[in-house]
Amino acid sequence: MPITRPSRSPRTHPAFSAAAAVAVIAVVAAPLTPAAARESRDASGKCAGARSAAQGAATGQGGTRPAEGGSVDRGRARSAGAASAERDRPVGAAEGELTEKDRPRFTATAQADLAKISVLDAGVLRPDLPSLVDVRLAAAHGSADSAARRARTTASGRYADAKLLGMQLPGLPSPGSVAERQAPPNRQAATAELASLQAAGLATVQLGRSTAEARWLDTYNCGATGPLTRTATMVAGVQLLSGGGRTPALQALRRPGDTARKTSLLRLGPTGSTQSATDLVRLGDGRRGVSAAAGVALSDLTLFGGTPQEVSIKVVTQPTLTVVATGDRKRSSVEYRPALLKVTAAGKPIATLDTADAGIGVDLFGGLTPKSATGAEAGAAVEPALLSTRISLGSPRQAIGDRDVRAEVAALRVEVLLGKAHLLDVALGYLYAQASTAPAMVAGAPAPHATKPGKTIEAPEEEVEELPQVVAKPSKAAAAAKAVGEPQATQTAEGTDPAEVSALARTGNNVFAVVTGGAVLLILGIAALTFARHRRQG
Repeated sequence: MPITRPSRSPRTHPAFSAAAAVAVIAVVAAPLTPAAARESRDASGKCAGARSAAQGAATGQGGTRPAEGGSVDRGRARSAGAASAERDRPVGAAEGELTEKDRPRFTATAQADLAKISVLDAGVLRPDLPSLVDVRLAAAHGSADSAARRARTTASGRYADAKLLGMQLPGLPSPGSVAERQAPPNRQAATAELASLQAAGLATVQLGRSTAEARWLDTYNCGATGPLTRTATMVAGVQLLSGGGRTPALQALRRPGDTARKTSLLRLGPTGSTQSATDLVRLGDGRRGVSAAAGVALSDLTLFGGTPQEVSIKVVTQPTLTVVATGDRKRSSVEYRPALLKVTAAGKPIATLDTADAGIGVDLFGGLTPKSATGAEAGAAVEPALLSTRISLGSPRQAIGDRDVRAEVAALRVEVLLGKAHLLDVALGYLYAQASTAPAMVAGAPAPHATKPGKTIEAPEEEVEELPQVVAKPSKAAAAAKAVGEPQATQTAEGTDPAEVSALARTGNNVFAVVTGGAVLLILGIAALTFARHRRQG
C-alpha cells in the first residue's frame, strides 16, 4: 500500500519575494518617472514658453527686430544652459528644485533732478512759510521690482514738484505735465508738453518736454537681459529766485549806496535736461547684473545776470552716476563722472572746477524787493546786506553691500546767504541710483570683464523741439540701449541669443537606469528561486 504524504502549500523563498517586490516597484515606477520629471521642469518650461512668445512678438510687433544671433542652434543652447544650471546649483539643493539662483529678485531705481531747491530759511523770502521747502525741477525717475504684483517697472518724468515739510503743495505738479508709464503691459512711450510753469515763485520754466517708457518681459525672471525703464525731461528758460507771485525778487548792488538792480539768482540756458535708465545687463563672466544710471545735461549757468558781479559757468563735462549690482560686494560697482566747470566773472576766467568738493565764492551787497514793489518802487534802494554765494562740486555718497548698491550726489551746489540768513541751497544735477539682486551662488567664479559702467548717458542736443537722447551703457559688455521713444530690444541685449539666456537644466530621474536596475533584480530573483528548488529536490 503506497504511503501518501500529506500535501502542503509550496513556500516561496524569501529571496524571490524580495526580488519580485523590487522588480514590481521598478516596473511601476518607470512609467511614472517622466511625469515627476515634467513637474520638476515646470519652471523651465514656463521660461522656455515665455522666450518663444517673446520671440514671436519680436518678429511680428511694431517692426521690432529680434536680437542678433537668433538662428543659433536651440539644442546646443539648451544643452549649454542645462550644464550651466547643473554647475551653478548650490550645495544641498535637490535636483529639479527651483533655487534663488534660477529666479532671483532684483530691484533698480534711478532719479535725476535738474535742480533740487532746498529753502533753508524761507522766512526771509516768505514769512508765511516754515524753514524748509523742497522744490524739484525737471525730474526723470525710473524704478523696477521683479517681485511686484502689478507694475514691475515704472517710468515718470515731470517738470516741477514741490513739498512743504514733506507734504505735497497743491497745484504741483500741474495737470498734464507728467509723463508716466508702467509695465506690464508694454505700451508706447508717454510724452507730456509744457508751455510755462512757475514753481512757488522760486523757479520759472518757459518750455519743456518729458518722455517716459517702461518695459517688462516674463523672461526677465528667467535670466534674460534688456532695458527696463527710460525717462528724459528737458526744460528751457529756467530761472531761480527771479520773483513772481508773492515771492520777492533778488536785487544786487556793487557797493552800499548804489542803485539796486533786479536780477535772478541763477539762470540756466538755453536748455537743460535729465535722463535716467535701468537695465538688466550681461557681465563678462556670463552672470547677469542690474544697472541704474542717472545723468544731467547742463549748458551755460549765469549768476546775478545783468549786474557788475555777473558770474558765468560753462559746463564742459556732463555729470553721470551709474551703479551695477552683481550679488557680490567685490564685483558690484559705483562710478561717478563729475562735471568740469569753467568759471568767468566780468568776461575774465577766474577758476576751473574739476574735482569733488572744489568750490569758489562770490560776495556782493544785495537785498530783496518790497513785497508789493511795482514800477519805480522796484528800483528803489534796498537795505543792503552781504550777499554771499558759494559754488562747489559735490562728491558721491555711496554704500555697497552683498545685494544692494546705492549712491547719490549733487553734481553742482549753489548756496546763498543774505547777511546771516541762509537763503537757499540749490543742487544742480541731483543724481540718485540704486540696484539690488540676489548674491552670486558660485564660489571662486572669475571677476567680470569689462563691466565699467561709466560711459552711461550721452548729452542731449540743445534743442527745445527734440527729445534728448538717452543712452544707458551700464557696462561695456552690455549693448547700447536705444533712446527713449525708439523701439527697444525685445528680450535680450544686442548680440545675445534668446535661447542662450539662462536656460534652466532639464531635471528628473534617469528612466533607463531605473528599468535596467529592475530587470537585473528580476533576473536575480528568478535565479534565487531556481536555486532554492534544486536544493529542496536534492
